[in-house]
Amino acid sequence: MSTIRSWVAELCTRKLAQSLYECVECAYPERASVDWYVASAFVQDVPNLVDYIAREFIGLLGREQLDDTLSATPVLSYEAFERLCGWTVWDRMFQTVKFSLRYPHTNIRFG
Repeated sequence: MSTIRSWVAELCTRKLAQSLYECVECAYPERASVDWYVASAFVQDVPNLVDYIAREFIGLLGREQLDDTLSATPVLSYEAFERLCGWTVWDRMFQTVKFSLRYPHTNIRFG
């Protein structure tokens, strides 16, 4: 059975891997798998941060629903997650993991 926490952990992994892909150079030809592995390992190591982001995401979705900007059924999509919590993943995850990157990641282009 999937939980909101496990679903948010998957979304955090996806967003962090995307940030790595967009902002860090990699010398390995299969860089998407390297970025996914690094992101997944990091997200697994910070369960309290994932819990924090899950609470923030659900709270922001609820707040939008109260403001009548969402339908009666909240959409738990990657797009909603990225819009509401993308900067939190950037600030709290990418900004931390970028200092621990090793080969095959070679250069931070942005961030």
